[in-house]
Amino acid sequence: MQKVRFGIVGIGNMGTAHCKSLLEGKIANGVLSAICEPKKAKADAILALEGARNVVAFADYGEMLHSGLCDAVIVAVPPYDHQALVCQALDAGLHVICEKPAGVYTKQVKEMNATAERSDKLFGMMFNQRSNPI
Repeated sequence: MQKVRFGIVGIGNMGTAHCKSLLEGKIANGVLSAICEPKKAKADAILALEGARNVVAFADYGEMLHSGLCDAVIVAVPPYDHQALVCQALDAGLHVICEKPAGVYTKQVKEMNATAERSDKLFGMMFNQRSNPI
């Protein structure tokens, strides 16, 4: 199976956790190839991690999407921005995994789903506590 090159937008708690999981090889056939974070200190912290020497940092999301470095994007930004970033990635021809919640308003979620249906790419939500028995 070929490797899936991931770009992550949003280097907060969850974005950082996803970066580390990819860099540590915890995601079978997944590699971190790019990050998008406007705050240079946060981006630099990821680039300083072991295994991140080939990761490219972007401050501009559109540049990351059209860089040719990613097959898929993980959207790990605050929920109000999910819809716009998910739709941009799908429209750019990339697969998307979005952190929960899907959106703040039902209309945003419907727009993401409609964009995904028009696309030939995969779109999914990240429910990282789905196996927690609590």
